[in-house]
Amino acid sequence: MLFAVLVCVGVALALTMTAMQTSLQQRRHLSRTLQLEQTRILLDAAEGSKPFKQWVADQEGAVEFKPLKMTLELPTGKAAAISATAVDEESFLLTALIGDADNEISVTRRSRSVGKDD
Repeated sequence: MLFAVLVCVGVALALTMTAMQTSLQQRRHLSRTLQLEQTRILLDAAEGSKPFKQWVADQEGAVEFKPLKMTLELPTGKAAAISATAVDEESFLLTALIGDADNEISVTRRSRSVGKDD
């Protein structure tokens, strides 16, 4: 009788651990998907922002291009950084980063090439 109870407890424990592992994997995936969407929204917002447009205007005719860096705190408590660098006279690379830059595992980064006429 004791053996049957131990087998049942073992099976229940195995099923519970599998369910918890699946749940954690889904949570991580959802978090990553959310951060990817947040970086896309940040890029859209940064591209239309006044500081970025002013920075693009300041780069006009410049011999040396200066990078643009903006940081902000998201409502989720994570840090976000937006940077822009000039690729050439007509295009720029706009990058959004969410997470701790020192911890590459939790960082989500997305970049977009933006032209002057876009």
